[in-house]
Amino acid sequence: MNRLLKKFCHLLLGVLTVAVLPAAGEVSPQDALPRVLLIGDSISGGYQKEVKRLLNGKAEVVKNEGNAQYTGTGLKKIEAWLGDGKWDVIHFNWGLWDMYGWEYAKEDRSPGAYAKRLEALVTRMKKTGAKLVWATTTPVCPGPEVSMSKRFGTELTITAEVEKTYLAAAARVMKKHGVQINDLHSLILPDLEKYSPARDNVHFTASGSSRLARQVAETLEAAIAKPALERSFSSMQRELQPSKVIPYKKIGDRELTLHVFHPEGFKPSDQRPAYVVIHGGGWRSGTPRRFYPYANSLVDKGFVGISVEYRLVDRGRKTTVFDCVKDGRAAVRYIRAHAAELGIDPKKITVGGGSAGGHVALGTALFDAFDHADEDLSMSCRPDALVLLFAVLDTSPKGYGGEVIGENWQQISPLHQIRAGMPPTLVFHGDKDGVASEAILMEFCKRMRDEGNTCELVLEKGGKHGHINSDMTLFDNAAERTSAFLGDLKLGSLK
Repeated sequence: MNRLLKKFCHLLLGVLTVAVLPAAGEVSPQDALPRVLLIGDSISGGYQKEVKRLLNGKAEVVKNEGNAQYTGTGLKKIEAWLGDGKWDVIHFNWGLWDMYGWEYAKEDRSPGAYAKRLEALVTRMKKTGAKLVWATTTPVCPGPEVSMSKRFGTELTITAEVEKTYLAAAARVMKKHGVQINDLHSLILPDLEKYSPARDNVHFTASGSSRLARQVAETLEAAIAKPALERSFSSMQRELQPSKVIPYKKIGDRELTLHVFHPEGFKPSDQRPAYVVIHGGGWRSGTPRRFYPYANSLVDKGFVGISVEYRLVDRGRKTTVFDCVKDGRAAVRYIRAHAAELGIDPKKITVGGGSAGGHVALGTALFDAFDHADEDLSMSCRPDALVLLFAVLDTSPKGYGGEVIGENWQQISPLHQIRAGMPPTLVFHGDKDGVASEAILMEFCKRMRDEGNTCELVLEKGGKHGHINSDMTLFDNAAERTSAFLGDLKLGSLK
């Protein structure tokens, strides 16, 4: 009897074990929850426990190990914090340590350096595929910060004006990358005296941390419920809107326009560098909106961005590629002539273009025989630099576009018109581009350099025509490379 009872108990235990263990390939309820990573300093450390409690059963919330400190620490430790797992949402902040310095006082903590490090961190976190949520830095304390006084014997008060520069720098990075913002700064600032333990302390009372936790939990719950919208070239084309649209040329009943993007804090009295871009489309299709992403790509660096409208090839209207070239030259000439009212430095005009638009961009520097009859030729249309994005470089039968241009293709073939004295040129191209082959590309760069021109090449292995438009990492890298190239030429700073 005892043996039978023992056997029955073993069988019962086996049944119960099978009942509670997940079947092969299934996951436990906790593993099935969305995963949230909190990255931040001691401020987030103060609200993390309540956030976890509020989201219990809704999300698995993990805080980065230790204190995230300043952006430099973030760059050193981000790989360890991200780990190998999948994150659904990453809620993050760096800011107070960058402003105060604390033990990093000797490092470059300027708003510009802060933004550069944030840019690198956001770019890395985007690769995880998680929805990113930026928590704005909570307010600085009104008086000299206690840690600086006690630990370093230094009295340091961050003014509201200095604080704003850091907040604005972070906001520009997040706007550029389409990162959602959880504005904790605005939440706390009106009640800072109520929630702060002292005038010399950046931390918060228990009620202050609880207030932050509630908003963080609400933001995260909404982010989990709403899948991240993927940032793409096409989404930027749809969503970006110019600051203004102005006419630059009237030809018959057709008025051609410039679509202008202003940087934050822009004033008409400024003398900003300009990045003028010309869309592609085989000279036969496209609008300025097609290149809105490029026109906007350097705005956060202080540039005025401009996307140019030009006439397209149309047999009915008898417009040709030569007319496309004339319009491009007229646009640059107008921008330089009206630089003062456009808030632009006439000596810092960079022209960029993609595909056929790259050909038109080259035309502003090369094709001097083709201008509108009523143009003031005393005003130069030569740009101060060129940026070529998978451009048409050769219109011969070996290249692209000869059949559209006709028998006079050589007159406006960049490869065949290269000469000394051309603007410094940055070239982005793929080695699998079907419009301008690698052989044509290399010959173009060689002839440019043989004539004593600056020609810097960024060659993407495996890159096909338009490769940058289909990869946001390549797009962001191109913007950074362009900014650095122009900075080295002293063409990217506010006069």
